[in-house]
Amino acid sequence: MKQDHLSINDIGQPDENGIHPDDAPHLDPESTDVPTTARRRRPVPLRKELPLLIWLVGVWLALSRDLSVMNIVFSVLIVWVVTHVFRLPPVELAGRFNPFKALVMVGSLTWQSLIASIRVFHLAVTEGPRARSSIIKVQLVTHDDLVLTAVSHALAIVPGSIVCEVDRDAAILYVHVLGVSTDEAADDFIREAHETEYRILDILGRQDERERAAARRLSARGPHGRQRARTHDTVSSSGASAAQGGTR
Repeated sequence: MKQDHLSINDIGQPDENGIHPDDAPHLDPESTDVPTTARRRRPVPLRKELPLLIWLVGVWLALSRDLSVMNIVFSVLIVWVVTHVFRLPPVELAGRFNPFKALVMVGSLTWQSLIASIRVFHLAVTEGPRARSSIIKVQLVTHDDLVLTAVSHALAIVPGSIVCEVDRDAAILYVHVLGVSTDEAADDFIREAHETEYRILDILGRQDERERAAARRLSARGPHGRQRARTHDTVSSSGASAAQGGTR
């Protein structure tokens, strides 16, 4: 009877076909016939890595509040060590960055934060602990970790909303939003989140994801844009309702 397992004494012995392990063909890690996970990691081109390096240097200088030449040189050295010695999963950049649209995005987030601060203040004064909130499921287009993180931070930086959970594989954000208790309000927030994703993709996203986000944006403005594409579940927890939403 054929065995379905090996004992320790079988290791290094010829198999049932008489082939010794040392004589068996080995996979070439550089071959295109092997899965991607088995291939040797290729270095990221400097053109794609440069925006990340510049960003990390800028973060270091902003935190240290020192623009001296020595500190700039030291920050470049630290960034190089962090990105090349302590290897992390590679961040694949699209190789493009639009500074003008980035400034527009910063201005838009500033304005949204101002309006949201006034709204949260009004809810705190008028409703207090009775203010209702929702956990909204937002289906994104992008599966890029950098863009997904940027969208999460852009939503969380606006007062009244915080990202509770991120499903990276499905590209879904679960966002807790204050003052949302109706389907219409949940739909409005989902459209705002999709608009935020589109703007970030327009700044540094890949072409295919940007086109899909633009198509979704166009369909949302059409005659059927306000149709429900989600189901709602109400959770009785401290008088707060939870709405789940997404797009097809």
